Amino acid sequence: MKKSSIKFDIEWVNKGVAPAYSVYQLKGKLTNVVKPGKPVYFNIQNSGNKNWLPDVPYTESYSTDIKGKLKGTYSLAIQLFDTRSGK
Repeated sequence: MKKSSIKFDIEWVNKGVAPAYSVYQLKGKLTNVVKPGKPVYFNIQNSGNKNWLPDVPYTESYSTDIKGKLKGTYSLAIQLFDTRSGK
């Protein structure tokens, strides 16, 4: 099966009062903008969130492989996910 590779950057700002104590996963969903059908889901195990100090912008670069070939323009939805709590 063919694969696609995606790369993207996100600027994060920790709005809390301390760095995170747990590593959060980054869950993502890609949806074709022109032909919305079955979304493509992906996980990145470590979002880098334990490095983010309060009120300091951090830019993280991510890349992941996706099963199948992506064509067209996609919207990206993301979620920080704590595997320990399931939230």
